[in-house]
Amino acid sequence: MTQEDQFSVIGRMVSERAEAERELVLLRTEAERISKILGNLSGALRTERFIKHVEFDGEDLKQSPPYPGFRQDEYTFESSQIDGQKIKQLCKEIRELEATTSTLSQRLKVLGV
Repeated sequence: MTQEDQFSVIGRMVSERAEAERELVLLRTEAERISKILGNLSGALRTERFIKHVEFDGEDLKQSPPYPGFRQDEYTFESSQIDGQKIKQLCKEIRELEATTSTLSQRLKVLGV
């Protein structure tokens, strides 16, 4: 393999790792968003006072707020936001990209990059 070929291979590996890292940032941001939603839902479901205010998919339960300043939007969810299959796929994609970036980093390290 010529030096030019080596540089080309290294360049592709660096680009591939950078793309995987960018995608990981996006997926982790989505995971964080979902975690906040699940945290809000979890808190509401654990609290007898708030469970009756949990709304899904545009329901309007017409409940009186439990206290002044109550934010109904923190207790309003879309079913698609907590879809187990989507969360499972997100976790799978994160694991795969982490493995990819790790492998590429190790290969680049061996090549002195």
